[in-house]
Amino acid sequence: MDPLSIIASIITIVDSILSTYSAIREIKGLPKAFEEVERNLSLVRETLEIAQRQLHYNTPSDAEKRAIEPVTKTCESTLDELNKILTKIQKQKKEDNGENKDWSSLAKFYHKVVIPMGKAHRVETLMCSIMRSLKVLAIHQMFKAATQSQIGKLEEAIKGLSQVEPSIPDSDFESKGSTINQTNNDRANGFLCTEGTMHNIVGGNVWKADQNMNFGMDISKVISQQ
Repeated sequence: MDPLSIIASIITIVDSILSTYSAIREIKGLPKAFEEVERNLSLVRETLEIAQRQLHYNTPSDAEKRAIEPVTKTCESTLDELNKILTKIQKQKKEDNGENKDWSSLAKFYHKVVIPMGKAHRVETLMCSIMRSLKVLAIHQMFKAATQSQIGKLEEAIKGLSQVEPSIPDSDFESKGSTINQTNNDRANGFLCTEGTMHNIVGGNVWKADQNMNFGMDISKVISQQ
């Protein structure tokens, strides 16, 4: 796709996010991370508009297009992911007839959306990734002269997003183990596995490991000898 078209698409996503924030920002107790994300949206748009103008007045070569395409596409996909998460929060608030005016009532929903996808999908982490992509774009030779003043702003934004209190603590992403009890009679063979911990019971023998376990023998032979 033409870089101009990609950037135009990205700006459309930014505008959609800004619109979504009009409903989200009124939520009481909204994590600082969300505020930091919103605060940097204008910088995202500003940087993209500069790049858009440069592309409009200076037709890029095929080599330049190939160089900037991965960066713009990464920026687009990350912004799209951020937009989807924020839209889900907005819809959840709307479905509850606006009753969810406090973050404590929406935090569980946000956790449910983000935790299965991992830390990289926290709103502040997504925005930080976007800023890094924009910085790569800004220092490209084709844009460098016009975006020189943006580089410092982008670096400050990256620093702020990296230091803001996480919208979901790292500890919430850690696997929670479970306990499984199994009783086997008459020298039966049992294999028990919990998250992060594995217990292997073979013919009355017990092997236990807190992480991965590898047997340096043919376990079927061990079983047959019982």
